[in-house]
Amino acid sequence: MTAGGPERTRTSDLRFRKPSLYPPELRGPAARSIAARARPAIAGAAALAVVALAGCGDAVLDRLPPAGSGVVAAVDDVGRLRLDDGSAVRLAGLGDMDRAALAEMVQSRRVDLLLAGEGAGRHVRLQRGRAWVQGRLLEQGAARVRPDTEELALADAMLSREARARQAARGGWASRWRVLIAAEAEGARGWLIVEGRVRAAARSRRGQHLDFGVDWRRDFSVEVRTDDLDAFARAGEEPLGLRGRLVRVRGEVKPSPFDPVMRLTT
Repeated sequence: MTAGGPERTRTSDLRFRKPSLYPPELRGPAARSIAARARPAIAGAAALAVVALAGCGDAVLDRLPPAGSGVVAAVDDVGRLRLDDGSAVRLAGLGDMDRAALAEMVQSRRVDLLLAGEGAGRHVRLQRGRAWVQGRLLEQGAARVRPDTEELALADAMLSREARARQAARGGWASRWRVLIAAEAEGARGWLIVEGRVRAAARSRRGQHLDFGVDWRRDFSVEVRTDDLDAFARAGEEPLGLRGRLVRVRGEVKPSPFDPVMRLTT
């Protein structure tokens, strides 16, 4: 988003791919208090793809358990790494990747795979270095953070790298990507990052509803269904307690007969 309002504020961050509430991407007490997306939990046998390039270390990866290794034979059309043993590896926690940038980093390199949760993605690290592929892509503005609810390992580190690229207007942040303020989300569809103040929070037949505008039939809102509330409880958060808070959410907004609604799952 262009420099200004939301980009200069300190917010709690709710982030999601399967819309979920994730750990805060900004620093400060308010940001740290929202751990949903979570220290949220993401979905799938997950891991992040990390590639260590020569001479570049990412110690943040050291706490992750190993999950195999291999040589990257190719990067396929959807951004998965095709290894020399025929297996395919998805880079956990990313979306909207620049495939050419990814291929330049990993093609023909030997990588170590690291788990990032219970999902199917992987962190992948080049054996001759310690650079983190996800981290590098995010810093270049060549991808956005879109973690699934079972792939939340290193979510904070990923969000901080994305924030730096956004503030510097690198890559996709220079043109096609931006953070919308809630008023701009009216009528918007697709995968969005939206920032605004929760004006109202109430229980509904399906769970809890957070409104970001004065007209619930038209303005942007977030839904947390009853069967998703456990993830918030595990993170020590109550969605209804977000009333009056300035937050940032990310996820899919689908067509609705009323307001644009984003469903949070963690």
